Amino acid sequence: MPQDNKKKKVLLMGKSGSGKTSMRSVIFSNMIAKDTSRLGATMDVEHSHVVFMGGLKLNLWDCGGQENFLAHFISTQKSEIFKNVAVLIYRTETEWERDVKYFEECIEALYSLAQEEQTETDPSAPVVPPKVWVLVNKMDIVGDGVASKKIKVFEEKRDEIERRCGAVGKRFGMDVGRGRGVRCFGTSIWDESLYKAWSSVIHNLIPNAALINSHLTHLRNISSCLEAVLFERQTFLVLAKSGSGLDADPDLDPGASTGTNKTLGNTGAAEDEEKNKVKAKAVMMDVEGLDEVEVANGARGLERKRFEKISEVVKGFRRTCQRNSQPFINLEARFDNASIGLDVLTSNTYLMLVSSEPWVEPSLLMFNIEQARQHFEELTGEQVENPCLICKSHPESKYRVEDSIAEKREEWGHG
Repeated sequence: MPQDNKKKKVLLMGKSGSGKTSMRSVIFSNMIAKDTSRLGATMDVEHSHVVFMGGLKLNLWDCGGQENFLAHFISTQKSEIFKNVAVLIYRTETEWERDVKYFEECIEALYSLAQEEQTETDPSAPVVPPKVWVLVNKMDIVGDGVASKKIKVFEEKRDEIERRCGAVGKRFGMDVGRGRGVRCFGTSIWDESLYKAWSSVIHNLIPNAALINSHLTHLRNISSCLEAVLFERQTFLVLAKSGSGLDADPDLDPGASTGTNKTLGNTGAAEDEEKNKVKAKAVMMDVEGLDEVEVANGARGLERKRFEKISEVVKGFRRTCQRNSQPFINLEARFDNASIGLDVLTSNTYLMLVSSEPWVEPSLLMFNIEQARQHFEELTGEQVENPCLICKSHPESKYRVEDSIAEKREEWGHG
């Protein structure tokens, strides 16, 4: 991973009371949602650092949302706050009339600084806008529990956010919108939506995420597994998984997408409302369906909140180990219909393999994780010294080629 890709500045912004600090505490400090009510307001800017796989370091700037701070961020502190930003995470609510003006000011400051930085480094190159993630908070209380209403409210908010970002970006020569540097999530600290949104943020900051996904998918297939999931070691956020994307919805057909401006359930019939309920989160997450292997092996029957629940179980068990002065190392389990192996993969990650094959024992899964460890360490480092065939063919791979393909082909056996 190149040095300039290892440090990422992430801004957390939004009006006071929007839930920025609560969100950060739940994700990075393992705080329970009900305990966030004790948190005070953020004063000025709070800095924190989180190290992920391959030395990827997030420099989190939690910016206070009080009026006096907001004015300084946009005026006197503009260059300090908005310069060299990788991602702006803006926390808002569905009723955002009170901060829509501030949101546009933040986007304008972000894009203008990015344009200035690009002009200084390479005026002829197109301006690459920083990513903008908008987390629409308190979606659990929207629509009075009616899924079709919740979808409608979120889609309207998402479309407005994308339209405003696009209009600001156009003034600075940037083509931004859905899938082009802007993404929206409907979230709540009371369910898995916040966890999934942050996993998506981290996943998109990993420079070689697609390469890692390809290796996880290959490892899943050769291990006769249903799923291979990569967790960050401290927060247990999901960094990557095999097969489909992190936000894939089991109810969609393989490879299906929620599309653009899709409207669900216009008839108001009871059966349409039931369909809306199972697709509501897919729309709010802007997700796709599972891949063919996942569908064939029964992934549609898996618990939808499994990643969040696994995270909570592991972190809870780890706290118990710490109270007893014992380290948490790994976990393996055998159930009636599945085997699970969870072990350290790299210095910053854990890997979980799940198989529904009756003949696959947990010890086999643990062995495969051990065998994959060295290669994955190289994938997250500066150089892949022993490239496999996936590394050789993948556009994101980094490796040293000293001889011709024909001379080295026999040495490129996977593993």
